[in-house]
Amino acid sequence: MEKTAGDLKAEVHLLGQLVGAEGFGTTDGIFCEFHIETGEHWSLISLGAEHSQTQTSYPEHGEFAAWCHPFDLHYETNSVHGWPKLQLQVWKLDQFGRCDILSYGMCHLPSTAGSYNIVVPTWRPLGTTRDEVQAFFLGGVPQLKSLEPVSTASDLRCRLRTESSGNLHLQVDVILKNFSYHHISDVQPPASHGDIDALRVNDERLLR
Repeated sequence: MEKTAGDLKAEVHLLGQLVGAEGFGTTDGIFCEFHIETGEHWSLISLGAEHSQTQTSYPEHGEFAAWCHPFDLHYETNSVHGWPKLQLQVWKLDQFGRCDILSYGMCHLPSTAGSYNIVVPTWRPLGTTRDEVQAFFLGGVPQLKSLEPVSTASDLRCRLRTESSGNLHLQVDVILKNFSYHHISDVQPPASHGDIDALRVNDERLLR
């Protein structure tokens, strides 16, 4: 029996790698923890991991920190709402074995088939003057208590005082299947929120 459009769910296949980072101004080790978020109508049908962490790269001062960490994710969905987006946290590993957050970032993954090279700007929250002086000498920069302001809660994000950090480089190939059966020719998710350096007001309840 011939399958109908209702029997064929739309599928999205994402293959790529987190290439590396630049502009963080440190010779300490740098690694990235990332998570791919989707909406409630999306199901992962491959063995790929939605949450992963790169190895630690030790760049020379001012040089590119290379990771080339791969990901391979295959989804099926019955709605374009909740299109996949990438949530990122960059960490620093110093000579004493301490891990400090360097920055946060987020981007919506492309919604049309093709190969893409993406640059994701990142940011970090600023603490009080005392917090920043303490972090300079002892480490332990302010961190978010929750990752909601990074990718979902814009009302929380606007209460943060931040500064721009480095950039992350991402390469991804997008393969779409069965979208034409559902009369979907193009999908336009919201613009990515990366650098929010212009925000001025800080709410310490959001910081550790």
